[in-house]
Amino acid sequence: MSELSFDITLTRKDLYRFNLYHNYHRFQTYVFTLLGIIVFGLAIYGARTTEVPTTLLYITAAILLIFYTPVNLYLVSKMQTKPHMPLARTMSYKVNEDGIDVDFKEHLEGDEEVGNTATHLNFAEILKVKETKSAFYMYTTPRAATIFPKDQLGERAAALKSYFDEKGPKKYGF
Repeated sequence: MSELSFDITLTRKDLYRFNLYHNYHRFQTYVFTLLGIIVFGLAIYGARTTEVPTTLLYITAAILLIFYTPVNLYLVSKMQTKPHMPLARTMSYKVNEDGIDVDFKEHLEGDEEVGNTATHLNFAEILKVKETKSAFYMYTTPRAATIFPKDQLGERAAALKSYFDEKGPKKYGF
């Protein structure tokens, strides 16, 4: 395989999709959502026999349980992709037989990392790779992943998938 080079600039939408994917593939998020649906059902069921403030309290609790996670993730994604934040910077990637080289494409004045913005990641350090309709999520820790949006990869998405198939972890595709 030949070397594959590309640049990625994460958008709020890319980060929000990842956060939704990551959180809605955890048990606790489903429990909160299910609990919210149950509380909402109880509010509707008991609306005829309970007082209006009690019913409104149940409905408010249900709305919080169901919608807190996506709204909070949206706000976090919006904050993390502001221009001065590290996740909003363009990252330059080079993928080859040895692994993946990562570097900040742009350095801002006053960056602490200006002297050392490049890093190398061996394929053995990748815990798992998840492919969705819109991106590849390459996990290097159980909670952190590198996001490769397919719309920014274009035709290189197939080549990156080939690298992950050949060199990536056995958990690819889960």
